[in-house]
Amino acid sequence: MVTMTASVSPRAAAWHVGPYGVWRAVIAVPAMLGSLLLLLVVFGWAGRWEPVVVLIWLISGATVCTPVGEYIAVRVACRFRRSTYQQRTLLAPVWRAAPVRCGMSGDDLDLYVQRSREPNAYAVGRRSVAVTSGAVEEYRACRTGHEYLEAILCRELGHLRTESTKYLLTATWLGAPWRLAARLVVGIGLGTIGRRQPIHLLGVVVVSACWSRSFRRCSGAMSRRRSR
Repeated sequence: MVTMTASVSPRAAAWHVGPYGVWRAVIAVPAMLGSLLLLLVVFGWAGRWEPVVVLIWLISGATVCTPVGEYIAVRVACRFRRSTYQQRTLLAPVWRAAPVRCGMSGDDLDLYVQRSREPNAYAVGRRSVAVTSGAVEEYRACRTGHEYLEAILCRELGHLRTESTKYLLTATWLGAPWRLAARLVVGIGLGTIGRRQPIHLLGVVVVSACWSRSFRRCSGAMSRRRSR
């Protein structure tokens, strides 16, 4: 096996990868705007506290840049899970070799497992890498080798080293409410295909929307009376 390496200056790498990471965050702007509008609708009953709720949500997007915030965000927004003892034992040789090959320290990285049948790996934030359960099972069954798994891990570690995923986790976190709502709506729609449409569910949605709107109006009227 022949290994070829290419020397790339840090400045050239930053120029090439930096815009890539920014554009990945820009693509998530519609989802983030959808989350903002969704929160404004859902917390409309909060009245004057509504801006506080939105501000807390925006601040939470900044906290995911911390190690603790990233740990919480990858579990909630990306559905990363800590590997089991058997998975850690199986992946230990590959996980030791991949950071060394990329010139990184394994102590500064966190390895997770994401449930998916597709053999793949992902990197988000500043220190989080996940391999899919499908990749783990393929490796356990010897259908893929050490070199293959190390290669996909090195690819994701390269994203971390060049900081192309630095903004991605924040964008994913801020867009999570919209994506969850969209997944819920799509799930309900797919669940009712070929069945009698649940009119009572539509009624609940309409009544909830009217109640939220009327409650917001009453809150505004009461606040105006108090101000007088």
